[in-house]
Amino acid sequence: RGLFLFGCSILFAVAKRIFSYMLVLVASLGWGVTKPHLERSTILKIEAICFVYIVLDSIKDFVSAFRQSHAVPGLLWFLAVLPVSLLNGGIFFWTFTALANLMDTLEQRRQTAKLELFRRLWRVLAISLATAGLSMVYQIVVDNRDHGLGNWTTAWVAVDGVPHVLFFGVLAVMMYLWKPNA
Repeated sequence: RGLFLFGCSILFAVAKRIFSYMLVLVASLGWGVTKPHLERSTILKIEAICFVYIVLDSIKDFVSAFRQSHAVPGLLWFLAVLPVSLLNGGIFFWTFTALANLMDTLEQRRQTAKLELFRRLWRVLAISLATAGLSMVYQIVVDNRDHGLGNWTTAWVAVDGVPHVLFFGVLAVMMYLWKPNA
């Protein structure tokens, strides 16, 4: 029973991550802004990425969770983290490329209000990505220094705290930017 609930919590956390990434991606692709609908091929790519991400990130979270208690080898942990890191990089690259293309389109169409909204979103995403990158570097340095045993009295900030604060921050900014105007 405990393992089932633990698995459910991992699955829900992974779903929250990927669906928030996809929300930012479809906004960056111009859905509802410059395009009323996304192309079917784009939707299929998004669905495939969601499925692969849920599987790989769930495996990574399970391996990470049992790393200490079950003495999971560092190589196995690395092999669980690497595909998710590459997938995250691909998603972020796609998002920033789509956002740049969308801003070019808005600039060509002289839609300055929408352009400013997406410039602000770009800045927030860039700051969030830089913060996440610094947090990841901190995790790696501390983990290597402590031989994978990490000091959990402070490690939770980089492992859990920063991602949750960034998620909330980006979501709050998007809600603010997309608030209805009178």
